[in-house]
Amino acid sequence: MEEENNMLNSKVVRCSDRNTFRDDTPWVIFLHGFGGSSNTWNKQTDEYSKSYNLLMIDFHGGQQEAGKLTVEMLCHQILEVMDMVGIDMADIVSVSSGTLVALAFAANHPERVNSMVMGGGIIKFNLRTGFLLRMARLLKDRVTYMRLYRFFAHVIMPGRMHSRSRKIFVREAEKMGH
Repeated sequence: MEEENNMLNSKVVRCSDRNTFRDDTPWVIFLHGFGGSSNTWNKQTDEYSKSYNLLMIDFHGGQQEAGKLTVEMLCHQILEVMDMVGIDMADIVSVSSGTLVALAFAANHPERVNSMVMGGGIIKFNLRTGFLLRMARLLKDRVTYMRLYRFFAHVIMPGRMHSRSRKIFVREAEKMGH
C-alpha cells in the first residue's frame, strides 16, 4: 500500500507481507543522491517491502528551489516527515550525495537512527567536487540543464560499466524538469 505525502514529495510503502499495518514493523528510509529521485530505489522496493515499511524521500520536492536547500534543512524536513508518519526509529539506506544527508541526520538525531547503509557515499566535497559544482553554477544560465546533467553523468560515471546508471540518471533528470 502506497501513500503520497507533500512534504519533500515523500512516499510511504507499507509492508506487503502483513495483512494489516503493525506498529512493530521496522522502517527503512531511502535517500537518493542529489539530482536523482526516489525512483532510484524501484528495484529494491519490492524486496524490502516484504519485511519493512518504506519511506522514500525526494529531495527536490515541495515548493522550495533546489538551490536553496541545505543539508540541515533536509534533515529537519526528514524529521518532520518521520513525526508526521509516526516513525520513531528507522534504518537509513542512502546513495551518493544522499549519504551527506544521512550522516548529518544521524549526527543530529542519533536516537532516531537504528542503522545506516551508504552506497557510493560522499563524506564531504573535495576539490574536484567543489570545482564541478562551481562550474555548474557558472554554466547553468548558458547551457541547458539537460546538457549539464548529461555532462556530469559522464564525469561522475565515466566507464562503460556505468552506461546503464548514466541512462537512468539522465532519464530521471528529464522527468524532474529544470
